[in-house]
Amino acid sequence: MHTHLTIGELAKLMDISVHQIRYFEEKGILNPAFTGDNQYRMYGIEEIYRLSHVLLLRELEVPVGDIQVALASYAPEDYEALLNRSMARIAAEIDRLHQLRDFTGQLLDRRAQWSQTGKDACCEIKMLESRRLTRWILLPGKETLHARHLAERKPSRGDLFKSDLHFVYGMDEESAIYIATAPGDTADLVLEAGEYLAKRSSLADEDELEPEIASLLRQAEQWGLERSGPVIAIEDSYMSMFDNGKLLYEIQFAVSRMKEVGK
Repeated sequence: MHTHLTIGELAKLMDISVHQIRYFEEKGILNPAFTGDNQYRMYGIEEIYRLSHVLLLRELEVPVGDIQVALASYAPEDYEALLNRSMARIAAEIDRLHQLRDFTGQLLDRRAQWSQTGKDACCEIKMLESRRLTRWILLPGKETLHARHLAERKPSRGDLFKSDLHFVYGMDEESAIYIATAPGDTADLVLEAGEYLAKRSSLADEDELEPEIASLLRQAEQWGLERSGPVIAIEDSYMSMFDNGKLLYEIQFAVSRMKEVGK
């Protein structure tokens, strides 16, 4: 009765490929128990256990070079330290995946809202909470956002497009792009809580914003509303992938009721 396994049998037992076993042998972290008369490499219990240790360390993303050192010279406390480092990496990856899951859920929720209201929804008055923003780019005159702006002024934290871009058009016609203020940072602009007239629009490019803003300002006048702050166009960057590359904006500004003459 044969008591050892061929490389193919070992691969089947461990549910890996023959190529992986050959790779580990090339790197010096696994060797056969002996080579038979037919030149077959044969593996016994000791090699099976060693391979199981190698596979665990690889699953923990320990580099092959570090595995070589570990198998050759590690004491028990060295393995404990190695596994603790792996645990820390796993915890960080779990946090990253949780954040990605939450962000993906938010995208789907926003997509559902856009689908329900339509890409070019009618104007509505909505109550909004106070928002704290940090100025990112100043746009002089009629200048619009271009690729060089993104490269030169990339925020230091995270993914730029996970923070909606707020195009803010001031009462003095100066415009700038803002992003949400990071927790603990000082805000450059605070949008006060209150009533806002808002409209969602699907546009081919930023140049189409101006007529949309003008249309919303006319609507405010028709409804007897007075603008009481800057015009804000919020670009929902990732939503554009659902609409063949069109940019999705919500245009809004704070409003108050116009006082009748004599009152």
